[in-house]
Amino acid sequence: MDSPIVSTLPSGFQMDRQYGLIYDCIPSRTDDLTRISGLHPREAAQLNKQGIFCFGQIALWRHREQVRFADDLQIPFSRIVDEGWVSQARELCRERTTSANGFSAGSFRTLTTLICALLIGFLFVWLIASQQHAPLAGILIADVTQVKLPANSAVQHVHVRPGDEVFTGQKLLTLENSALIAARVQQQKRVREAERTVQRLEARLLFEQETRRAELVAATVRLQQDLSRQRPGRNLARSGTGASGILFFSASSRSTPLAAIGQPAGKPDSKSQPGVTLNASDTSTSGTRSVRIVAAASPAVMTDPGRTATAGKPAASAGVPIATADSGGGEALRTELSRLDALQKNLQQHVANAIGLTQAREILLDAQEELQRLQTEETELLISAPNYGLVGTVEVEVGDQLASGKTVLRILHPDRRSVVIQLPGSRLPELSTGEMVEIHFPGARGYEGRVVSISPMTTAEVTGSEARVAVKIEPAGRIWPTVPVGCDVQVCSWK
Repeated sequence: MDSPIVSTLPSGFQMDRQYGLIYDCIPSRTDDLTRISGLHPREAAQLNKQGIFCFGQIALWRHREQVRFADDLQIPFSRIVDEGWVSQARELCRERTTSANGFSAGSFRTLTTLICALLIGFLFVWLIASQQHAPLAGILIADVTQVKLPANSAVQHVHVRPGDEVFTGQKLLTLENSALIAARVQQQKRVREAERTVQRLEARLLFEQETRRAELVAATVRLQQDLSRQRPGRNLARSGTGASGILFFSASSRSTPLAAIGQPAGKPDSKSQPGVTLNASDTSTSGTRSVRIVAAASPAVMTDPGRTATAGKPAASAGVPIATADSGGGEALRTELSRLDALQKNLQQHVANAIGLTQAREILLDAQEELQRLQTEETELLISAPNYGLVGTVEVEVGDQLASGKTVLRILHPDRRSVVIQLPGSRLPELSTGEMVEIHFPGARGYEGRVVSISPMTTAEVTGSEARVAVKIEPAGRIWPTVPVGCDVQVCSWK
């Protein structure tokens, strides 16, 4: 590659067909890649892992390298183009080249410049040391995302381990939905109970249907006999004007008619029903009894079959109402015959509604539909990473039975790290929001941070001790080194 930018790169790079110029190890000189507008600390850390440390490497990217790095960084290729990473990197390289050419001179000028720089450096260090306060102890923390179970489940497989790097949507756990399985078993029990109820009511329907049909047939026969025996001048009417005047007979043609509802058998109440007389007599050698009710009353009204009762005690058997005719003659009897015929045609539906079979069938259908819905749902649950980070702790093992809402995994976000210090109240004037501080990590010194928040409340760890204020510091400048979250650090201020 003949570009003059290559000559500005530190030695040790190599050419890769997919990534362009990269380094296998950290070169002698590195650049702060976050100076490129739009390139965030997370992307800078990823580029460092890929061997990109200098502006010159990005300035030499072609279309192929841009597409490759966009995939590795999980960002759109258009973002690199729109934000102009390559053009910004070339501009930064051009500024460095111009600055270097301005200082190029003879050996004497170089030596003089070096001595002056050393003197200025020593003076700067002395000034900083004279103004620097005693270091403050702090703790490195990071944002943590807790992954919780959405339902009662059993762990089938754990796909990650503590320390693994995970990306958004990556599979973490495979679970078996115990709550769904329990719901299926419970719904199957409901379906079986509903089926038994329907079978029991269907058997009862057959018995009730035959009983009521026999009663209707007997009532129809009696009405037909009365219609055939009707003679001119013979008046038939019901006893009374209300529901208490309807007579009920058993299904047997040889049975004695039951008393009218609302009064004892054979004892009509002349006070409550004036002008009404009951006259019962044998009309044939076969033992069939007929009832004549003579009264000036309205036409007969037929009630539903199967409802029999007396005022004093329940009827001995299911009854069928016998309608009577008024002075209008056989018209009322023919009307009643038509109504009985209609009842026989719809008898099954009426009996099914009366014993609750229709409702039981609807309950069974709803239970079967709910069971089918539960069976179509997947029992396997997949827990995926909500965002990028490092797996901190995994609190479950294969085979564990877990309740809904339990925390099973924690994800640390290394790109969202910060330092928290407990600042003594007497040293509160040393720090202020937005101030730059120096941070010393274990084995790494000279990193910078910016104070982003100071708690408005003080806390005293021990009664009578000096009150302390929580101060939060976030990264600034160079990317902080990779050290374990929770380690102790030192913070130095120059205020």
